[in-house]
Amino acid sequence: MIKVNNIPENLRKIIEKREDLMALGYLEKYKERDLVVWLVLHGFREYPELQKGNVNNNSVLNWLSLGASIKKFNNIPKIIVGIWDIHSSQRNRWPFPELNHFYLIWVESNWKNLELDLPKFENLFNSKINLLDKLEIFIFDILWLIRKPFSIRSKKYFGITVDYFIADKFKGWQIQINVINALVYRELKTRVSQVRFGVMGVFIEPLGVMAVFLVIFSVIRANRGPLDIILFLGAGIVLFTLFQDIAIRSSNGITANEALFFYRPVKPIDTVIARTIVESGLYGIVFIVIILATFLIRQEIILDDVALLLSTYLALVIFSFGVGLFLLVVTFIYPSVIQLIPLAMRPLWFLSGVFISLSAIPQWLRPYLSWNPIFQALEIARYSFNNDYIIDKNLVSYNYLLACSLLSFTFGLCVYTFNEKKLLTR
Repeated sequence: MIKVNNIPENLRKIIEKREDLMALGYLEKYKERDLVVWLVLHGFREYPELQKGNVNNNSVLNWLSLGASIKKFNNIPKIIVGIWDIHSSQRNRWPFPELNHFYLIWVESNWKNLELDLPKFENLFNSKINLLDKLEIFIFDILWLIRKPFSIRSKKYFGITVDYFIADKFKGWQIQINVINALVYRELKTRVSQVRFGVMGVFIEPLGVMAVFLVIFSVIRANRGPLDIILFLGAGIVLFTLFQDIAIRSSNGITANEALFFYRPVKPIDTVIARTIVESGLYGIVFIVIILATFLIRQEIILDDVALLLSTYLALVIFSFGVGLFLLVVTFIYPSVIQLIPLAMRPLWFLSGVFISLSAIPQWLRPYLSWNPIFQALEIARYSFNNDYIIDKNLVSYNYLLACSLLSFTFGLCVYTFNEKKLLTR
C-alpha cells in the first residue's frame, strides 16, 4: 500500500481507528481527493476539533490549504479541489479550475453560501478580494445566468422527453467559453501587472499620447474641421492603439501561453480571442472616459450617432482579430516576422489618419489612403461624434469597413484552420 506520508498525524490516527475509512483506502495516495471530500462532508462535523484554530496551529487546516498532490491541481489548495469535487454545478461551470484563478476568487466570495461545514475562510487563507474582483464576479455571474439555460439537456413536453438540440451543439462551445473566461482573467492580470500604477497605468499610455498631441494641435491649430479636438484625437489614438495592441499581442500568443497547450481544450485561437476581448474592453473604457471628459469640459455631450460609433468600434475589433489571427500563424512559421511588426506599425500610424483628417490630405493622395480600413474606421468614428465633420462619402464608407472586417475575419480563420495542427506541434 502506497500511503500519503504528509497526512497530519491526528487525522491519520482517526482513519486507522475506523475500519470503514481503512476499507475505503483513505491512507492511499491516490485517495487524497476522496479523503478531502470526506473531511468536508462528514469529518469536520464528526470531529469538530479538526477545524479549530488556523493554519499556524492546526496541522489539518495547514495540510488542506496546501496544493493537491495531483500534478494537475498542485497549484490549487486541497480543500478547494474537494469543494469542486462535491458540487457538480461548479464542475459544470468551471471545468478547468487549474486554468482559471477566478474560480478561487469566486469560492472565497461564496464561502459562507456553500452549505458545507467548513472552517472559517480566514483560518485557512488570507483574503485577496478587492473591488475589481467583486465587479468581475458580478459580471461573470450575469454571463453565467445567460449561458446556464444551454446546459439543460432535456425536458418533458406533454409527457415526451425532448433533448435540447442547442445544448448538444453548444456543449463544445461551452467548454471553449470556460477556457476563454480563464484566459481573459489571466490576460487581464498580466496586462495590468506589466505596467506601472496597476489598472490606471493601462489608461495612462493612450491618454498621455493624446495629451501630447493636444498640446501640439493647440499650438499649430491643425485642420480638424468642426469636431472638438479632444474627440478628434481620442478617436484616432484610441482606435489605432486598439488595432495595434490586438495585432502585436496576438502575434506572440503561442510563445506567451505555450505551457497552457498541455491542456487539450486550450487552442491557440483562444489566446487571440482572450486578448481581443481584454484590449477591446480596456480601450472601450478609455473611449468612455474621453467622452465624459469632453462633457465635463464643454458641458455638452458631443455624440450624434451612438449606433454608428458602436458598430464602427465593433467592426474594427473584428478586423483586428482577423489580422491578429493571421499574424499568430505567420510569426509561428516565420519567427523573424515578429521583429518586423512593430516597425510596420510606425509608418501605419501616419498612414491611418491618427492626427490628420482625410479632407486635410492632398486631393491626389486621398483615394490611395482611403483603402486603409483603419483610416476608414477613424473617419467614421469622428463623423459619428459630429455629423458636421467633413468626410468624402465617395471615399469613406461604413459598408467598405464592414466588408474589410468580414474579409479579415474569414481570411484569418481560414489561415488558422489550415495550420492549427502545425501550431500545436512544437
